[in-house]
Amino acid sequence: MTAVQSGELQARIRALLPYFYSPFDFGGMVTRPPRVHRRFRRRLRLLRIPADLTGKTVLDIGAYDGFFSFEFERRGAARVLAIDTRRVSTASSRRATISKARWNTGAST
Repeated sequence: MTAVQSGELQARIRALLPYFYSPFDFGGMVTRPPRVHRRFRRRLRLLRIPADLTGKTVLDIGAYDGFFSFEFERRGAARVLAIDTRRVSTASSRRATISKARWNTGAST
């Protein structure tokens, strides 16, 4: 990635920051304050999601901006289907373009 592309990407991420509810780290550009990161790490521990989801198919119901969907993918899930009744936020749509997760809002288009 060139410096220009990197700068453009950083500018796009900064413009989308207000749309994130969940904590994402885009190479040092974080979407939420540290306390929110701690809260989500605690949720991951409490839910006891297996560390290795290699080859699994996961259904994320009520995905919102996809925090858990991306975590399932990071843990090796072969397929992730994220479903929410709300239209996927602009931030999530952008994030989904770099993800294998499939999104379904349940809304007709």
